Amino acid sequence: MTDYPCTVEHCDRPAGADAFVCPRCTNALFRDLVSVRWLVDQLAVTLARLDRLGGPAGAGDGGEPMPAYYPAVQAFSTLLHTVQPWAHSVAERTRTPLAVANHPWPLARWLAGNVDAVRGMTDGGQLAGEIRYAVTVTRGVIDRPPDLFYAGPCTACGVDLYCHADNRGRPAVAVIRCRGCGEQYDTVKRREWLLNAVEDRIASLSEIARAVPAVAGREIRFGTLRVWVNRGRLVPRAWLHNGQVYAQRQSSKDRPLCRIGDVLDLIGKHD
Repeated sequence: MTDYPCTVEHCDRPAGADAFVCPRCTNALFRDLVSVRWLVDQLAVTLARLDRLGGPAGAGDGGEPMPAYYPAVQAFSTLLHTVQPWAHSVAERTRTPLAVANHPWPLARWLAGNVDAVRGMTDGGQLAGEIRYAVTVTRGVIDRPPDLFYAGPCTACGVDLYCHADNRGRPAVAVIRCRGCGEQYDTVKRREWLLNAVEDRIASLSEIARAVPAVAGREIRFGTLRVWVNRGRLVPRAWLHNGQVYAQRQSSKDRPLCRIGDVLDLIGKHD
C-alpha cells in the first residue's frame, strides 16, 4: 500500500493508504455535497439581496414553472454541470448504477454516498475542488452581506446601492451615495421606495423572516409565518417543488412561497 499526499489544492496532508484525498478534505467534500439541497431551494427565490426588484408576485398557469432570476439560473447551471459529469464519471469507474434524476440535488446526494470511491480516484482532488467552487459561486448569489443594507439599484446608472446597517438590518446612515456615479439618495425615502418595490415579491418563509426587518424595521419569526400559513391567515401565492416555483402545489412536501406585502399587512405595517 502507498501513502500519497492529498491531491486537493492547497492541502499538504497525507491522503492515507492508496487514497488521493485526505480524510479532512473528504469530510469537507461531503458537507459541500449535502448542502446542495438547501442551495437549490434558495436559488428558486432569490430574495436575499432583493436584487432588481422588478417582478410581480404570481406564477405560471397550472403546472408551469415561473421564470427564474438570471444569476440564479447561472448558479443552478454551474451546480448541475459540475455534479453531473462527476457523478457519471464515478458511476462509470465504479460500475455503480446512477438511477437518479438529472438535477443537482439527486446527483450531489448520490456523489455524497460515494465519497469513499472518490478518495481512491487520482483526480479526486480535482472533483473536490470543482464542487467547492460551484458551491461557493452559488452561495455568492444567494447571500447578502449581513452588515449591509441593500437599497435597490441606482436609478441613474443601475449599480446596486448598499450602506452600513445597524444590528436590526436597518440603514445606519442618512444618505446613501452610489459608488458607480456618485448619485445620492435620502435613506428614509429610499426605504419607502424599497418597501413599495418589495411588496409584490414572493419568497419562502425563511427569506421573508430575514427580509422584513431590513425593509420594514419590524421583526417577524419564521414560526409565526408558519402558523399564519397553517391557519389560512397567510395564503401562499406559489409553491417551491424540487427547486422550481409552481402556481399550484405539486406535493405535500412543497414549501409555501408568500407575497411580502401580505406579511406586511398582517404585522400592521400599513396601519
